[in-house]
Order: sequence, then structure tokens, then C-alpha cells
Amino acid sequence: MKKKVFSLVLCLVMCASVLAGCNLFGINWEQYYNEVVATINYDYVSGGITHTESVDITKRELINAYNSYGYNYEESYDYTREQAINMTLETVINRKLMAKDVERTAEDNGEPLFNDAEKTYLWEETYDALLDNLYTYYEDIIGETSVGGEEAEEESTGTIFEEYDKLAVLHTETDTNGNKIYEIRRYNATSKTSGSNHVLSLNGVNYDMEYQDGEGNFVFKDLIYSYFESLTSASSNWRASLNQYLSDVRDNYNYMTFSDDEEVFMFELNRIYDIVKENYLVDKYTEIHNNLERDGSTDSNIRADAMLSYYEGLWMADYEKYVNHASTFQTDILSESTTVDYVYSGANTYFNVGVIKIDLTAELEELEGKLYNEIDEGEYQKQKEQLFENASVEIKDSTNGVATGKTISAKSLLEKIKTTLNGTRSYGADALVNQQIAYEKADAFVDYLYYYNDDSTYLNTDKMSSFGISGSGEVLYNTTFSSAQNDAFDQAIRDLYNNGNAKVGDLSSLVYGEDGVYILFYAGKVENALTNVKDAGVNLTDLEIMARTRVNIFNTKTIFDLCYDALYNEALFDTFQEEHIIQLQNELTREGDGITTYPDAYKDLTQN
Repeated sequence: MKKKVFSLVLCLVMCASVLAGCNLFGINWEQYYNEVVATINYDYVSGGITHTESVDITKRELINAYNSYGYNYEESYDYTREQAINMTLETVINRKLMAKDVERTAEDNGEPLFNDAEKTYLWEETYDALLDNLYTYYEDIIGETSVGGEEAEEESTGTIFEEYDKLAVLHTETDTNGNKIYEIRRYNATSKTSGSNHVLSLNGVNYDMEYQDGEGNFVFKDLIYSYFESLTSASSNWRASLNQYLSDVRDNYNYMTFSDDEEVFMFELNRIYDIVKENYLVDKYTEIHNNLERDGSTDSNIRADAMLSYYEGLWMADYEKYVNHASTFQTDILSESTTVDYVYSGANTYFNVGVIKIDLTAELEELEGKLYNEIDEGEYQKQKEQLFENASVEIKDSTNGVATGKTISAKSLLEKIKTTLNGTRSYGADALVNQQIAYEKADAFVDYLYYYNDDSTYLNTDKMSSFGISGSGEVLYNTTFSSAQNDAFDQAIRDLYNNGNAKVGDLSSLVYGEDGVYILFYAGKVENALTNVKDAGVNLTDLEIMARTRVNIFNTKTIFDLCYDALYNEALFDTFQEEHIIQLQNELTREGDGITTYPDAYKDLTQN
């Protein structure tokens, strides 16, 4: 069973939560919530300094962690309540050890715990979390309508292009005897935790939640408070939302004495900042150790022969499945979900197609409803043709995939795509160069595929949309687009394939299917990347083919990456993490004796 270190959610833990003790009466809540359920006694040397400190974990922290993620142990892994609570406490302890390890690493290296970009990131995450919490109250205040009385729109989410994050690269060199040596090296990508060099500053001082001016003021915490005051003073609904938010904080901590609303707000801000900071330190721990070393070495523990064996296994499994079963292969290659590693070469020919769909299903259904009752067949065909002629697609925002409200006609879109593709290189005689040109054309088409498209079936998947032509000339439809089938679409597919002479980047004209207007991009023949597997197996030189052959032409992930990802999976780091946590217990807490739990203090939580 994998032990996940879940990130804590940032919302308030109300009495309606799974565990809150609200069914108990006559309790001293301060004593109840502040009861210590575990203690970590740190005792280690770092940067030449001996660190000795004791950290208590309270029942409130345990309850919050259970409500945030611990309940998953019951719901997903069938733990008993007692097992789930114990595992939650173990996770809370482990997270603190990870965070402390990051602090120690920074100190050992003589580096600050956070750089300026990271400090900005923590400030923005804290601000956003507070605002998100406040917005939940705002939605309750306004109900189903906005401030102006119009119906509130649900937050929309769309699909954006997700660039593949490469984990490893193939390195080749030639030894003194002229023999080629193949090495798999980890890919040292830019740190993902801080995200960028984005740094905010105020009056020459970079944002830092822990910065104090000469008078002891936390300038950038006060800045957040001023933003919220400005927001809520301009709107009665926002003011009411903040009042309810702060009231709930008071209720949750009713054993504490707050002098005014600002003190309540700053208490909640600090609570959220502590969670954001710990979450981020755990992320940094993963980033530091996910390569299993701290020294930045690029050596990989995945061997070349393991990669070859893995792919050969995939290939041979599919070979056995398809070699004598053409109909099974046809079903799988034309489906939207089944991946295929070995391509069966039979009488049919299959090829990949990038499909842009301008969906007219609703309009066509509405028009069909008028047929015979309101309009005759002639008028129906005339209006149908006008629908196709005037078709336009709503453009999506490339940052979130949400429709922008701006449209472009199908005709203008096709011309726009043609212009873009004409700006790429032309094919020549060199096969390897042509492969790169094909990828360049696919990359040039990606934005159109994602942001000018009403169909998202094949976005961010390893699978591509495939069509086929049978030995008798029949068009074989991809299951996703079978509803578009008509004579015009059949002819468009045949024209696109061009009797086998098509090149990646060839476009169809506008295709009028039965449910909308289509633009088709020829994305290459469906064929085996390696042809010698059955007879000769996979050898080292095949790694080069695997490393340059994309799984899906519309992303940079290669067959090499596919194999590496499968072998270097999450379980590998989970195993390392479990072993490393034991090591951290020994290094940070008096040879492992510095962690004490108090089961009696939380036994009431273990009851279902």
C-alpha cells in the first residue's frame, strides 16, 4: 500500500467536518484542541550549529489533517477509522521531518531557505488562498445571482496544452575503439517549485511574509490586509462575506481572545501561511530527493537494457494480440482509448489525423426539428448549407482553455492555419530531417488544435485520432468522429490520404460532416517505429529511434520517454521516501528516539 503525503487544503475546518468534536458537550475547547498528540524532539548538527528544539503536534492539527486528507485512507484504501487516524498522524510527523530536512539542507549549503522568487510565490499563494476562502462566503451571500442581479456564472475550465516534462535523455558517445556507448541520464529541468524568477517588490523591498520593518511591522502581511479592507469597503456583499468569514474563525477558536477583526484576520492569515509554507517545503523535499541524490548527478538508475526489454514486452504483447486478428486491431486502432504498440500490417491502411471540429450539432438538430412542420425539404437544405457556410468557432484562451467570446469563421481559420504551416520548412530528401520537419509542422498546428476546436477528445493524450482505408477503398472511421460520416467526409479522408502520398502537414479543405464543419491535418501513417523486434529483438541502436520518435506527434513525448516513465514511476520514489523518512528520524531526532506519540490523547477520534 502506497503511503501518500497529501497536501493540506486551506479551508476552515468547521464543526460540520468529519471530525470536530462538536457532539461533545461541556468540554474545555482550549484544552481539548491543544492537547498534545505527538512530540518531535529535534537534535542534530547543521552548518556547525547544534539544533535542539521540541515541536508539539496538537489534536487540532491532527483533526485538520484528517479532514484535509486522512479520510482518504478510509474511503480509498479501506482503512478502519483507527488505522486512518494513526496513518494521518504518521503523515503529519513525516511532513514535518521533510520540511526540517529542507531547512537543514539549505543551512548545510549556506543558502537562504527561500530565494526572492519563492518568497513572492508564498505571498501570492497565501493571498490567493485567503481570497478563495472569502469567495466561498461571497457565493453564499449572493446566492444564485451576482451583485448586478444577473445569474452568476459557474467558473469555467477548459483544456490547455500540457507540454511533456522530460525526465531523462539518451546520451551517446564513442569510446577509443570506435564503439558507441549509450547512457540514460536524468534530465535536469528547471526547478518547478518556485516556477519562475517572478519577484514582486514594494518601495525597493522584495515581498517576504516574514519581513519586518524597523518598527516591527510585518509589511507584506499588512499589505494583504489592506487589500482585503479595500475590497470589502467598496462592496456591501464583500464586507458581509468577510464578516462571516472572520466570525467563523472566531467560532472555530472560541477559546481564544481576539481584540478586533484585524487580529482575527491576521491570525487566519498566519494559519494559512504556515500551511502554504509547509506544503511548499514538502514540495522542495520531493524536488531535492526525487533524483535520489542531492549532488545534482545526472546518473540514472534505469538501465538501457531495462528500457529495451520493457518496450519489447509491449511490442510482443500486441503482436500476439493482433497478428492473426485484423478485426481486433481495427477496433483498437480506431478507438479513442486503446493504445497500440505493435501495428498490424494487413490489407487496410491506417493514418493519424489531427481533427478540428466546429460543432453545429445543436443548430442542425434545431433546423431538423423545423423540417416538414415549418419548412420544406428545399428550404431545409438551403438553411443547412447556410449554417455550414457561416460556421465559426469560439476561440479559447491559451492560459486556461476558457472560451473568450471572440470567434473566427471556419474559412478564415483554414486560411490562418495554411499561412502558419507555410511558414515552416519544406520537405527534402533526408529522412531524419523530414521527421523533424514533420514535428515542426505538428507543433505549428497545436495551438489551433487546442484553442480553435470544439472537440477535446485527443488533447493531452498519448493516443492520436486514426482513420483508415480498407483494401476495397472504404473509409474506416475513428469512433469519436463516426457521427460526422457522409459522402463528403469520406471523400475528404481519401483526398487527405492522397493514395499514400500525403505528407505530415497536409490539410483538407473545409469538410461538411453530419454534425459540423471539420479541418483535417494529416499526421502521418500508423506504422511500427521498430520493425525488427520479432526476429531480432530490440537492440541498443534502437534507443536512438525510440528517443526521436514521438508517441503522439502533437507533443514531444517519445517512445523512450514512455518507457522511462513507466520504469521510473511514482512507486520508486515512494519506496525511497519511506526509507529516507526512517533515515531522517535517526538523523534529526536523537537516533530515532525523539518522536513520541500519545494514543490516549486522541483515542476519542479513532471511533467511527
